[in-house]
Order: sequence, then C-alpha cells, then structure tokens
Amino acid sequence: MPYKRYGEIFKKLREQKNFSLSHFSEIGISKASLSRFELGQTMISFERLDSAL
Repeated sequence: MPYKRYGEIFKKLREQKNFSLSHFSEIGISKASLSRFELGQTMISFERLDSAL
C-alpha cells in the first residue's frame, strides 16, 4: 500500500509525543481508523492529522 510510509512516520511522531490511540478518539479519529492508517491499510486526510498533532 502506498500509505504505509505515511502511517509509519505518523506512528513515530505520535509515540514521540506520548499520544495514545485513545487521545485521537477524543478528537474524532477512531482507534480503528488510526490503527489502519498506521498499518498502511487506509489514508487519513492530512488536515485531520495536522490538527491532531
């Protein structure tokens, strides 16, 4: 999947900032969606990701 690299980078940033998957569910990105993104199975808009970090 072409999204895999984006997800890997995002996961590293998320972990560096000590954000759990639950943190993002509080702002409207479900744990399942974020997990699929980090695994390269789907894409999340950059606007949503940017506002989350």
